[in-house]
This record gives sequence, structure tokens and C-alpha cells, in this order.
Amino acid sequence: MCGLAFKHLKQRNVHGFSILPCLVAIFVAIACAYPRLALAEDYTPESPMVKQMVAKGVDYIKSTPAHPNFGVASLRALALIKGNCPLDHPHIQHAVKLCRESVSKLNGGLKEKAVYEVSVATIFLCELDAEEFKPEITAFMETLMSWQKKEGGWGYLEGSNKDTGDISQTQYVVLAMWTADRTGVFKLKVDAAERVANYLMRVQDPTGGWGYQGVDPGSFTRVDQVGMQHSLSAAGAGTVYICADLLRLSRGSQMTRRRQANVPTSLRVVTSGNTQAPLGPLTNKVDRSRLDNCLSDGTRWLGGSNYTISPQDWPSYYMYAFERFQSFRELAENIDEESPKWYNDGVEFLRENQEENGRWSFDIDYDTSLAILFLTRGTKKSIQKAEGYGGRLRGGRGLPSDTTNVMIGEDGTVIKSPFKGQAENLLAMLEAQSLEDFDATEQEFEIALSSDALEREEQLQRLRRLLAAEEFNIRYTAVKVLAGTNDLDNVPALIFALDDPDRRVVVRARDALRGLSRKFEGFGLSDNPTDAEKVTAVQRWKEWYRLIRPSARFLK
Repeated sequence: MCGLAFKHLKQRNVHGFSILPCLVAIFVAIACAYPRLALAEDYTPESPMVKQMVAKGVDYIKSTPAHPNFGVASLRALALIKGNCPLDHPHIQHAVKLCRESVSKLNGGLKEKAVYEVSVATIFLCELDAEEFKPEITAFMETLMSWQKKEGGWGYLEGSNKDTGDISQTQYVVLAMWTADRTGVFKLKVDAAERVANYLMRVQDPTGGWGYQGVDPGSFTRVDQVGMQHSLSAAGAGTVYICADLLRLSRGSQMTRRRQANVPTSLRVVTSGNTQAPLGPLTNKVDRSRLDNCLSDGTRWLGGSNYTISPQDWPSYYMYAFERFQSFRELAENIDEESPKWYNDGVEFLRENQEENGRWSFDIDYDTSLAILFLTRGTKKSIQKAEGYGGRLRGGRGLPSDTTNVMIGEDGTVIKSPFKGQAENLLAMLEAQSLEDFDATEQEFEIALSSDALEREEQLQRLRRLLAAEEFNIRYTAVKVLAGTNDLDNVPALIFALDDPDRRVVVRARDALRGLSRKFEGFGLSDNPTDAEKVTAVQRWKEWYRLIRPSARFLK
């Protein structure tokens, strides 16, 4: 189309001048001024280029010596987990060993950056297997709670800043609080969450950003903060969003708990007795209006004229904080954008700065780990996984191998029950890649789509996108659920699945098309089809569908 248009324009002249060179010059100028606009590339963690970048980063970490510090080792191991590295990899097991050894040093044996280290180690162990490492997680969390400053934040345990809260360190403690709470192995200490939420609101700059060591006025009348920068402002805003979720003060938190009544039987949290968990806020000691203003101002500071994805100082540290901020903001505001601009910008920046060996090197020796956490949308995956399990974040990578009768208990344990329910929760697990450990071929699904037409179509679109996922279990599950809808609108997606690399997906899609069309012989395609058979079947099914839907468009 574009080629024809240029060919046509090239033949036209205005007062003896060709239009084409002018248009080319304009296009080049726009491309130079707005490279993202010119490229118009939309990325997700499933994009081939992003996955290649992550794989190179993972390979780089795997090629380096094990790190002696348990905090850095835990961060590297967390990045490896998010990058789909086998859980028995020596670097991951090395981090486990260091974490276990560090428990005995919690009372005085740790050094200056202990708050960072213990927080990251907690997050890592929760993601790996919260049940197995419950003693270590509990010890870490009890210690972190004991280190909270009187004004509500966390910071250095010694030195000139030992009496002030540190925004950078506080963010990781609160993320550890959220992660540990979602595993169910450590009960949230509401007073700790209240105190840190109020502290963060008090030390917010009048402009909406945050500084390094919080200048606490002792009231909610904001004063100028010192050392404001992007990484700290993203840390501050993201942490307030996490506090809001922990205390059930954000709209997303309220919606999540209300949806629990309609969670599939297979994923519903089972409480003892007949009482329902309270739906309202967990506290009245955090002012909702003040909290909303804080979040609005913080979001405005990060998204207005200050917006960047690559600040000069600490870019990888900032990018992970920014991904965390955006992920919890999406949860709170019910935002569902597959490929947001900030993520596309970040992918481009990291693509341009990745070294040949897979490493990123900006300011610190764990830049590569932080870059992987950004690219994989590590925080969003954790949120999706927790939502998929009725608010519980399960360790490891999925459901048990036998999920024919599964129910997730209040403590995250497995209870017998059929696998059936609403689509939203299954989608959350599929999109978080939380089903890769179970056999989709043996599992049947009785999934109810939304009764609202717009929501139903959105759910179907998400299922169709999952047909391009890398993991077989996810693709096969998507085909099964789409087949069960008996909806002719899904024919293009099922035709797309006929070209799947796994014959089991192909056969399931073939059978679904035969059932929908009432053409029970179909158009050939054996149980072990050749590439030629697939090409022919795809073409014949498209021709059939165009007879009933002349304007049909097909997936590529």
C-alpha cells in the first residue's frame, strides 16, 4: 500500500518539483525527532526480541561466579527465576544456602546494607517456595519489623543516617511485606503498614516527588525534600501504592476482595466456618483523601514533564522501581494495557545498551538482574499470580501435576474440588505463566465468561493472544477454553492454532473447528499432520469461514 502511494506521488510534480523528496525529508525529520513514533514498535514480555534479551541476560548471570553477598545473590537468583531458569541452577541454590546461613547473623552479624539484603532475600524465598522456607521468611520478616524507625520508615542501622528513614530501603521492606503476606506464611502487621504509609505521605515533596533521607516535618504539611531524583520518586510512589493494596485502601484492592465471591471453586480461598473475610479497609488510621492526593501527585510528578525511562543516575535501579510503581498503579486503577509506552521505551533503551555478552552495565554490578526484572515485568507477574490464586502468591511455578480436583486453601494448601469457575482468574494465572507445571492435556475446564458483552470480548481477546505463548500448557489451555465457547468469532483463532508447532494443539483446534462448522470430516489433517497438511487445512478453513463471514480477518 505504502509502496503504491509513493510510486503514485513520484509521478506527480508541483510547479516542476517532485513531491516525493519533500515527503521523504519530512518523514526522516520526524523519525529523527521521534524515533519511537517512527518505529511504532509495541513490546510485551512475550515479544521475541524481549525474550531474546532476557535469555542473553540470564546466560550472562549464569556465566559469572556466584556472589558472596546473600542480598546480591538473592537478587540475581530472583532475576533467574523470572527469566525461567531451572530452579535447581547452582546460582539459585547458592542463594538459598547463603540465606539460610544469614538467619543466624540477624542479631548483630549483618553489615550496613542489611535492610536491603534481608528484604530482597525474603522476596526471593517467597517466590521460590514460601512453604519450604517459611522459617527463614518468618525470621527475616520479624527482624525487618523490629528495624522499623519510630517515624515509620526503614533505613541504615548505623552511621550518620541511622535515625532517619531511607526511601530507597523502605521500598524493599514494603515489597517484602506484600510478598510475604501474599504467600500466607507471614501475617501482615497492620500497624507497621499504617505507620509507613503515613510516613511516606509526610515526606513527600510539595512537587509530588521523594528525596533520599526523608525530611519528616511531623505533620502532613509538606516541606522541601533533599536529593530528589527519579529513582527515589518511583520508589516512593510505588511503595505508597503497595501500602494502599496491603491495607485495602485502593480501588483495586476492594475490587479484588469483592471478586472473591465469584472466584472459581478450584481457586477459591477456603475459610473456616461460614464467615466471609471483611471487604472493607483494614485501618482507619490512614486518611483516604490524603492517600489519593499523595498518589495523584506522585503519578503526576513521574508522568509529566519529568517523565523519562532512562535518567542519568541509576537507570536500572529506577526502571525496576518504575515497573513496580506502574504494576501496582495498574492494579489500583484497574488498568489493563498490554504494551504501555513506558515499557516500549524501556525495552528500546535496554536493547540499545545491552552488551554482546548479555550484560547491562550502568552504575552497579547487578544492573543485569534489575534489567531482567523490568523486561519480564516481574512485579506484574507476581500480582497476577497472587490474584489468580485468590490473593495468595504460591511459590514455584504452577499448580501441582494433578489438578483435576484442586482448591487453594486459606493457607495456600491444596484441597480437592473440580476445576471450574470464572474466566478472569484462569486468565490471571495463564498470563502470569502459572500453569506450566501441570498437564493441560489431562485437565478439563468449565470456565464461565463474563455476562457483560464488552468484558466477554475482552476476555476472549486475551485468550486468543495466549495462542502465541511459548509454553505448551498455556497454548493448549487457551485452545480448550476457546473451543468450549462454541463461538464462531473464535474460528480465526482456532485456524491460527492449526499451525502450532505441537501436534496436540493442532488436533484440538482441528476438532473444535469440525464441531463448530458441523463438518465432522473437516478438511483432512491427520492426528500427526505434516507441514503440507497444515498449510492445506488452514487455507481450506479460511475459505469456508469467508463464505459465512466475507469480511473475516485472520491472525498472523
